[in-house]
Amino acid sequence: MLISAIFLILIILCLIILYRTNGFAKVISMYFLAIAVNVIIGMIYLSKTMLAIIGKGMEFRIYALFNGIRLPLSTIVRVFNFSIFMFLIAAVLYVRYLYRLTWKKTVILLLPCIYMYITTDPYVFRMIYYMTVNDIVQNTYVWKRYMEFNDMFNKAVLAVYMAAPVLCALWKLRRTAIFVKRKDIIVSVICVVLINIFAYYSLFMGVFKDIMFYNVNEAKLPVNVQTNNHVYFSQIFLWLMIIMLMAIILIFRPFRVLEKSSGLMVFPRRGNQAKDMSMVLHAYKNAFLGVLQQFTLVQTYIEKGAYERAMNSAGIGKGIASEYMEMLTKTLSLLGKPNIKFKRTDLLYCINKAMQRVSLPSDGSIKLDLLTDTVDVPVYGDERYLIEVFVNLFVNSAEALKKKNNPDARIKVSVFQEEDLVQVTVIDNGIGVERKNLRRIFRPFFTTKSSTAGGVGLSYVWNVIRQHHGEIRVKGTENEYTEFQIVLPVYNYEGRKKHG
Repeated sequence: MLISAIFLILIILCLIILYRTNGFAKVISMYFLAIAVNVIIGMIYLSKTMLAIIGKGMEFRIYALFNGIRLPLSTIVRVFNFSIFMFLIAAVLYVRYLYRLTWKKTVILLLPCIYMYITTDPYVFRMIYYMTVNDIVQNTYVWKRYMEFNDMFNKAVLAVYMAAPVLCALWKLRRTAIFVKRKDIIVSVICVVLINIFAYYSLFMGVFKDIMFYNVNEAKLPVNVQTNNHVYFSQIFLWLMIIMLMAIILIFRPFRVLEKSSGLMVFPRRGNQAKDMSMVLHAYKNAFLGVLQQFTLVQTYIEKGAYERAMNSAGIGKGIASEYMEMLTKTLSLLGKPNIKFKRTDLLYCINKAMQRVSLPSDGSIKLDLLTDTVDVPVYGDERYLIEVFVNLFVNSAEALKKKNNPDARIKVSVFQEEDLVQVTVIDNGIGVERKNLRRIFRPFFTTKSSTAGGVGLSYVWNVIRQHHGEIRVKGTENEYTEFQIVLPVYNYEGRKKHG
C-alpha cells in the first residue's frame, strides 16, 4: 500500500496544480493527503511484523527503507492521529465550502477535533492513564469515568464528522433550486461517501483498527499472518477509489462555476473539434457550390435572353452569399478569443436591452415576459456579449413559436438569485426539442432549421457563458416547450479583488 499512498500524493499535487482555484479540489486533496499519511505511517507500524511476510519486490524495499528510519512509537502515534485529524479537518472544510461559513464558525466546528487530537496524544494520554490508576487506588473513580467518556467522545467525534458532510449536503440539496448547485452537491457528496467508505472499512475498521488513537502500543503489534491479505485488499480498494474519484472530478468538475475565469474554449467538447472543423469546411463548400450554381444559371439565362430568370437566380445567389457572410462573421468570433472587458455588470439591464432588440410580431401574438423578485443582479462580465446571448435565445424562442403557430405563444424569462449564484431561465411553449438533439444543440453548426446556414447562435451562447464562467443547459419536449437555464456567479467585489 505504500506505493499506492505515494502515488496518491502525486495525484494530490496534480489536483492542486490543475484546480488551484477550486475549493472542492482542495477539500478532496486534504482527504487524499490524510489517507496517504494514514497509510504510510500505519504501514511503517505494521512493517515491524510484516517484513517477514513480504520479502521481495519494490514494496519490501520501501518497507525496509521506512523501517530503517526507526521512528519512536510516540512519533508514530502522533503522526497517525494527525492524519485522522486532517481527515476531520477536510470534513469541516467541505461543510464550510458548501455553506460559505465564516472562519469563526469553522474554528468552532474544529474545536471537538482539536480536543480529540490533544487527548489522544501519547504524553497527554499517559498523564490521564496515571491519574486514572491513582483514582482507582483512591476509590473515587472520577478519572476512570473521564477516561471512559473520553474514549466514547473521540469515537463519536470520528463518526459524526464522517457523517456530517453527507447529511449537510443532503440538507443543502433540498433547499437549492439552481441546477449547477444541485449537480455539484450530488457529485461532491458521492466523492465524500466513497472516501468515507474506504477510510472506514480499510483504515479505521480494517487492517489499522488496532492502532487508532492511543491504542498504539508495542503489546498490540499485529502478529496474524492473514494481515497481509487484508493489506492487499485495502490496496485494491484504494486504487479503485482513486480511479473513481479522479474520473468523477475530471468529468463533472464540481464547483467549476466558482473558479476564476480562464480562456475561451472554441468547441464544447475537445474530442469533437476535428469533426466540427470538418463540418465548418463542408458547410462553406456547399455555400460556394450553391453560389456557383446560381451564377452559372444567370450566365445561361442571359445567353438565352431570359433576363427575369437571370435576375431571380442572381437574387438567390446573393442571398446565399449574404447568409454565409453573417455565418462566417459569427464563426470568426468563435474561433478568435473575443475581446471581453470584464467589469461589474447589471444582468437585468442586459436582459431588458436584449428584449428591446428582439423584433416580435406587431400584433402581439408572441408575448415576452420577465419575472424577477430583485431589482439589481450584478455579475462580472461584458454587457455587450451578455446582451447578444439573450438576443440569440429570444430569437430562437420566437422562431420556435412561429413554427408552432401557438395561439398563446409566450416567452417567459425568470431571474432568481441564490447566495452567490444567479439563474436565468428562458422558456417558450414552441415546437420544443427532440430528445436526441438535446445533447447536440450547443455544437457549432448544428441546426434543425430549414435554412442552408445557421447553427452558430447557440454555440456562440455556450462559449460566451463559459467565458463568463457560467453554465448553461437545455431541457425540452418535442411540440411542448424548450427551456434554457443559465447560471452565472454573482459579482463579489472582495473576491474579485482577491483573485484578479
